[in-house]
Amino acid sequence: ITLKAKMKARIKALFTSLAALQCIAFLKPKSYQTHPKPYKLSLCEPIEDSYRIETESNGKSTLWVDVGGRTLRFETGRIGKQAHGSVLSRDGDTMIYTTACAEKKPGALDFVPLKIDYQERFSSAGMTSGGYNKRDGRPSEKEVLVGRLIDRPIRPMIMEGWTHETQLLLWVVSYDGSRPPEPLSITSASAALCLSQVPLKRPVAGVTVAMNSETGGFIVNPDKSEADKSPLNLTMAGTEDGVLMIEGSCHFLTEEQMIEAISIGHKAVKIICKALREWSEKIGRPKRLDTLRVVPHSLIESFAENFQTKIDDVLSIPNKTIQSESISIVNKEVYDMFDSSISRDT
Repeated sequence: ITLKAKMKARIKALFTSLAALQCIAFLKPKSYQTHPKPYKLSLCEPIEDSYRIETESNGKSTLWVDVGGRTLRFETGRIGKQAHGSVLSRDGDTMIYTTACAEKKPGALDFVPLKIDYQERFSSAGMTSGGYNKRDGRPSEKEVLVGRLIDRPIRPMIMEGWTHETQLLLWVVSYDGSRPPEPLSITSASAALCLSQVPLKRPVAGVTVAMNSETGGFIVNPDKSEADKSPLNLTMAGTEDGVLMIEGSCHFLTEEQMIEAISIGHKAVKIICKALREWSEKIGRPKRLDTLRVVPHSLIESFAENFQTKIDDVLSIPNKTIQSESISIVNKEVYDMFDSSISRDT
């Protein structure tokens, strides 16, 4: 195996991982591996409005956002009216239909029960399966990875204590072969949640950033031909306040170039997030905050003060049988101590 092949395999293994923030230090030239001063990404300054909203009397509302030299379109009120939030998103001829639905009653859980289903059907590209089974089967590996790409920036933005079973369904209705649906999917999922009753803290948007290999300039949301020639393939998501997720690969770019690419991408994210925020304020449903189950911080502090050391000692017991019995004893002590303030179903 040649050295070049080994490097390609190493790059592919690193940048296809699903870590929220991936390291690209080994891709840099030797002269850029150490610096006397660390780099700091400063957030973009306030930007001018680059969007418009139109609402019709029949309930249909459309949002246009100008970003990266193109116009993103988000439409609601035409289809999926029974969903808590439904959005038809469009970038060129690439269209994604997204719905957000949540259970009426909260569950007895201590995490956000969010499920994301992303589907790329053959019909979106005007094709039909060539096999005997014409229906779309189980999700492909790419669909699973895109679902996780959407989940990473969206999940932390749902308010703590939300325990309603929530589902985001994204269906690629049309794919033009030029504009990738992945960054649009992140924004579309956020738009559907913004319009729904799910308490999303603030809108989230996703973009891709590429580099023109000839001029060295950066391109926001490049088409397929531009991305294929680019030495940078950066997918990022964030809010108006900061960056939530970065994923991508590059060919020997400096820290200055990467920081500039992230800053340009965040500027586009801010434009989209501001538009989504105002759109949800105009036509979105009221957020459901009465069922949030937030554990009091005083209870957490009291628990840690009285039982943290005991739990650490129990978990360090090598014998599993003795460890299980010890956990039951500590569990009973916890209930006995907090029985006056909480119930066993809490």
